[in-house]
Amino acid sequence: MRHLSLFLLGALAGCAATPPQESGGSLAGHLVMSPRMQVFVPCHAQEPLWVVVDDALREQLFTRYAELVDEPGEEAFAQVRGTVGPALDCQWCRDFPGSFRLEAVLEYREASATDCR
Repeated sequence: MRHLSLFLLGALAGCAATPPQESGGSLAGHLVMSPRMQVFVPCHAQEPLWVVVDDALREQLFTRYAELVDEPGEEAFAQVRGTVGPALDCQWCRDFPGSFRLEAVLEYREASATDCR
């Protein structure tokens, strides 16, 4: 599986973004959940978004993420509902070009080579 840290190097080095168009809608992509990195990379987007989520759902995502990946930083696939927002100013999120307010998880599983095609 692809690791987000390698993806971030390219994305944060100045790649042009293709922001998701479905504000408030359903998006598919890759999710990484750790205490210092809560990131969603929508399919066909070139830049990751910082995940904003309520505490109860965050805890569920952390627990399930640990079951889906072999090592930290590895991506899991998710179909989610939420809204794309602006960049945020917090200790871990300020380097991300935008945010994603995650409202619901429709699908959450191991990533595969056929995701986002």
